[in-house]
Amino acid sequence: MALAHAADQRCRAGAASQRFQPILPRAVQSLRETGQLSIVTIGSSTTAGAGASTGSSSPQAAKASLKA
Repeated sequence: MALAHAADQRCRAGAASQRFQPILPRAVQSLRETGQLSIVTIGSSTTAGAGASTGSSSPQAAKASLKA
């Protein structure tokens, strides 16, 4: 178990220092052409917000982050 924990820490070591900046050519093209972009979240009922307080489901949190 200690080995798995050490490997996990190595994987995360540089994550905080580097901003995630994916190159998404089709997303960029869609935004340029239509001004719209569809984002799909996949998961279980908890992803949809079952048991979560109002406004705190994963899709709603993502929407709020993208508007900021």
